[in-house]
Amino acid sequence: MTPKEKATEMIDKFFHLEISKTDGDFISGQRKLFLDEAKNCAEIAIKNEYFSLRELVVRLKPASGLSEKTYLQLIENLISEENEIISEIKNL
Repeated sequence: MTPKEKATEMIDKFFHLEISKTDGDFISGQRKLFLDEAKNCAEIAIKNEYFSLRELVVRLKPASGLSEKTYLQLIENLISEENEIISEIKNL
């Protein structure tokens, strides 16, 4: 899944959740507010997901036998992915 696809998926999940909270009087002015809120929620969710992934890598490092170089590269890749997805969230 590309960063843009992941960003879109996360925004969609939260956007539909926000819409479901309305009573049917959904007007175009509210759409932007709901979308902005969905983006904020998606960004927080991505940050939490990638924090957990990095935490998992740190905890598994001693038992995994990963070299220091591989370990650092894995952490860098996770940070890079997270930043790309957050950037896509902001651009959508």
